[in-house]
Amino acid sequence: MGRLIEYWDDYRCWLMNICGLFDTTYDDLCRILHSIDAFGRDYDTNRFEDGLNQRTFYIEKLNWDEQYKAEEELKQHKCSFFEMIVALAVRIDDEYLGDPKQPNAGKWLDEMLRGLDILKYGWNVSPNQERIIRKRVNFMLNREYDDRGNCNIFQLRRPYAGFRDLPIWQQMQIWMSERYGG
Repeated sequence: MGRLIEYWDDYRCWLMNICGLFDTTYDDLCRILHSIDAFGRDYDTNRFEDGLNQRTFYIEKLNWDEQYKAEEELKQHKCSFFEMIVALAVRIDDEYLGDPKQPNAGKWLDEMLRGLDILKYGWNVSPNQERIIRKRVNFMLNREYDDRGNCNIFQLRRPYAGFRDLPIWQQMQIWMSERYGG
């Protein structure tokens, strides 16, 4: 049974590596984000599916004899918030600025964590800081932020009416347009 539990944690480390988080600086933060189930509006199910699809890429990297065990373990988990935002970072990088020679998903993950104002909680997270992280993520997933996206993965400089009612991908496009033009 011990190895099965390790797949979920090993998978989290693999997701961190996709975004260039090779050291342990953000280990606690990513562990917490990976323990939170992603949920949201029906029109955001594609974001959760993208997150779940990352599992396929991870499993393909394993030895053949471990693939089935890993797949069985990972199926027991819903899409985590961490999976969702890593997959979103990868998709942003692929579709907007993708350079296969120089992947940059970490930049987009960094931007999203800054939007939630949780990047400062990287390692050695106290119980109180964990409560803050969970509260901010749930605040975002419940769409309790304002029209500027305060405490959202995409914060705007100017209000945008109905921002919280838009799909995450459309929020990202508005944010991207405001930040980088286009």
